[in-house]
Amino acid sequence: MGVPAAEARLWLQDAGADEAADEFAVWSVNAEAMWFFIALERCWCSPPMGGTPLRIERSEMLATAEMMGIERSRWPGLFDKMQAMEREALAVWRAR
Repeated sequence: MGVPAAEARLWLQDAGADEAADEFAVWSVNAEAMWFFIALERCWCSPPMGGTPLRIERSEMLATAEMMGIERSRWPGLFDKMQAMEREALAVWRAR
């Protein structure tokens, strides 16, 4: 399973990557978490004076999960994956 090239390119460009791959692999067990992460791209909490984002707003995660129709029984596992992706995204931003 892959992500369409246009979406991958936009995400990597927003993340500050110099070059974006045409496509990258996403294991099927992680596809829901990846789409959820992409859906939350505008839900990052930033410091009042700007700078590196701090976290994804948890209330936005809950609202988005409901709007996407994700079953509540899957929320704990999805949240674990989101925390891992959030940590990695923050590490990339902080390394700039």
